[in-house]
Amino acid sequence: MIPLFVGYALLVWWPACVWRRRLWGFLAVVVGSVGLFGAIVLHSYIGAVLKQRGIDIFTPVLQHLLWPYMLMVGGVGLFIAALPRRYAEGRCHACGYDLAGAAPEDRCCPECGKEIPVQTKSSRCAICGSSALSPYVMEGVCPDCGSEFRQPPSSERVRARQEALWGRAPDQAPLERGREGSFSAPHEPPHGAEEEDQEREPADHRPAQSAAL
Repeated sequence: MIPLFVGYALLVWWPACVWRRRLWGFLAVVVGSVGLFGAIVLHSYIGAVLKQRGIDIFTPVLQHLLWPYMLMVGGVGLFIAALPRRYAEGRCHACGYDLAGAAPEDRCCPECGKEIPVQTKSSRCAICGSSALSPYVMEGVCPDCGSEFRQPPSSERVRARQEALWGRAPDQAPLERGREGSFSAPHEPPHGAEEEDQEREPADHRPAQSAAL
């Protein structure tokens, strides 16, 4: 009995989630609730007919379970169907239209006419950190620093920002941090150290040369 109740609820809630904020999502909830109401009426009718023939199937017991169950399935289904839709990055927040080729000065979706948000968390230049980029333009030139950009996915965007700050790949930074205790560049020998070694080397070898003579 429990798998039947759980399975029917998922059968109603799944299309409501897939088609939320659309007619098909609300229609799935209505059809599921009407189906449960029909099952309640049919069960009550069958119980009344069998009781007239001397067979009691304890109709009120299941009736007390079906009515709250119908209200729960319908209420949760309406809540799921009313949830806002979230589209992937680079698409219109209202209709999901692909805005990869939109110009930076465009402020409305060409498909539905809804206003495009001016700024999001991902609309920053990876070089200078400027927030003047259009969040739905994947390639272009930063208006502040003039560097060409191509906004990668979220995981790659963090890596690009770290490379711009550290000047190296972020996976190399922990190794250098453990060796040197900081993110500074590897230590280089002072200028002219090699030349001093070369000048000192002939002097060290002079006794050997005089002995040979």
